[in-house]
Amino acid sequence: MPGITASAAENGEGLFTEHIKGIEFEIPYDQSDVYIEKSETNLVGSIEVYDNETDELLDTFTVENEPLSGVSTLAADDTYLSNVSRTRTDNGLDTRLRARIEIYSSGSFRQINNVLNTQWFTGSGNHTIESATADSLPNGGQFPTTSIEVLGDATIQIATTQEFSAGWEAAGFSIGGSSGSTNYYRKYIELGFNYSLY
Repeated sequence: MPGITASAAENGEGLFTEHIKGIEFEIPYDQSDVYIEKSETNLVGSIEVYDNETDELLDTFTVENEPLSGVSTLAADDTYLSNVSRTRTDNGLDTRLRARIEIYSSGSFRQINNVLNTQWFTGSGNHTIESATADSLPNGGQFPTTSIEVLGDATIQIATTQEFSAGWEAAGFSIGGSSGSTNYYRKYIELGFNYSLY
């Protein structure tokens, strides 16, 4: 089963929590090593995690709420969809693991009814995501629940000219073949995150 990507938390150093748009994320870094920046609009909220020393963007956690369109058996006024994701960056290439969840809300009570899907996404360009797996596991093993763990792994393949190959090698990619002046680099990635409604 895929696990959380390499971070301070993986080494047993710690994690902390942050809230955005009604979702609490576990941030898998020692809080003394990073700083965060939050942004929030009517429907979208994001938490960006930066390295204290280098100001490098390490992680982005995002929540995007959307109106419900006939997928729930509950009253639509009390139910909404939320896209919850974590994004990693490799040599400027973003890959995102997203869970699309259905949330029921009534007063101060909220619960996750279901996860509609869990998927990998990436931007356009000369790269592909291959052999991708993704899953969302409800706390307690069944729905409804109030917290979920999202897990995924995949292989990124990037096609690049020889003159730009050094940057991909430095980012941990290994060459998987070549054709003419184009080299094909591959990297296995894992990504995971935990989130809760409370």
